[in-house]
Amino acid sequence: MNFTLTNIVSFILMLILNSLFIFGLNKITEYEIDNEGKIIEDSKMFLWKIRFLFIKYLGSWYSRPFILCVICMSSIIGSIFYWCIMPFNFINIFIWIFYCISLAGLNSFLQKYFD
Repeated sequence: MNFTLTNIVSFILMLILNSLFIFGLNKITEYEIDNEGKIIEDSKMFLWKIRFLFIKYLGSWYSRPFILCVICMSSIIGSIFYWCIMPFNFINIFIWIFYCISLAGLNSFLQKYFD
């Protein structure tokens, strides 16, 4: 694999699109809980039930890489996104590791910048 400008631009574009998808998925599944532990009806986003079911069946710790934490989601969602686009071969395994770490860094930066 040659590291040409086209490959680098494609890599960066993949990072940006994946990051947007992760932030969107995280946001569209949000809901808020009041002091009594009840869900606030006006706070439910469109797919709030997905987050609710993940927390119910996996717990909040194991739900983090799937739906709760944009940095943690870089591992699972980033891997799915990467392997749906890239062919599976030896060199892409190393690029995948770098991709997930880069995506986590980008998501961490964006989360701190926009919060």
